[in-house]
Amino acid sequence: MERNVSVARVIATSLLGVIAVVGLVLGVLLFFAAWVTNSTLSGWVGDTGTVAVVILGTLSLGYALLAGIAARSEWLGRPAGRPLGLIVALVAVLAAVSALLVGNVDDSASLLYIAAGLGVVTAIPLLVPEGHKTAV
Repeated sequence: MERNVSVARVIATSLLGVIAVVGLVLGVLLFFAAWVTNSTLSGWVGDTGTVAVVILGTLSLGYALLAGIAARSEWLGRPAGRPLGLIVALVAVLAAVSALLVGNVDDSASLLYIAAGLGVVTAIPLLVPEGHKTAV
């Protein structure tokens, strides 16, 4: 099956897929971290830490799911693809920039800059109107 797909759509779909995979990996790692927190700490501190990390892992998996849905919708040319993709990109930028501004991120500042840049680079092709098409 051959169909015409714009270059901007291919780029946006690829970047949304990258964000979805990163969110999935982060969510799985956070669930592993919750298990480690629960087995290392005891009492109310361990319970509170475990619940906090499980909540963050669940939010990360939800974000990965939203990014995956946005990537699929954008690839198929559905009207919901662009707004969902822009929401995913905006969340990536806002989360990274807010962590840079509020937190003490000496060692991970470069990763947060990369995350903010990925969000901006993802939003750019989503804002470009459908134009030049290429056969895919």
